[in-house]
Amino acid sequence: MKTASSSPGFALVEALVALVLLSVALAVSAILLVQAVRHERAAGERSRALRHATSLADVLRALRRVDGQPLQAVTDPSAVPTCADSAQDCLAESVASRQIDDWQDAVAEDMPAGADAGVSWTSGPTGAYSVAVSWPAPGNGPANVVQLLVEP
Repeated sequence: MKTASSSPGFALVEALVALVLLSVALAVSAILLVQAVRHERAAGERSRALRHATSLADVLRALRRVDGQPLQAVTDPSAVPTCADSAQDCLAESVASRQIDDWQDAVAEDMPAGADAGVSWTSGPTGAYSVAVSWPAPGNGPANVVQLLVEP
């Protein structure tokens, strides 16, 4: 004779335990998915910032003044280029200035709101300059920055 307690199948308590375990596993999976999406977005922003910085660095590295002096569009954007020595120097200065302005506009359009981009001159004998892109972090975290030191 068979008794009711020896019949095959799941008891209500066993089914509830399995349901709780499944719910916990799904919740953990959802948390991991959200974190993966955040990290992917942050990596995409860093990649775009690096692409912008390297593109301007390449353009500015290709521009040369005939007199061998650093581009004033980089060293001091507010200075009026001195074009007395050579018209080619004036051309390089105006092209560099336009490229920097266009680059800053492209960064503002492509990066998250509040992004800032600039070129700064580093004092020293090598004539190096820094190309930087920064953008705010989500929440109140520190700003993200991609900065390249460019040797002309």
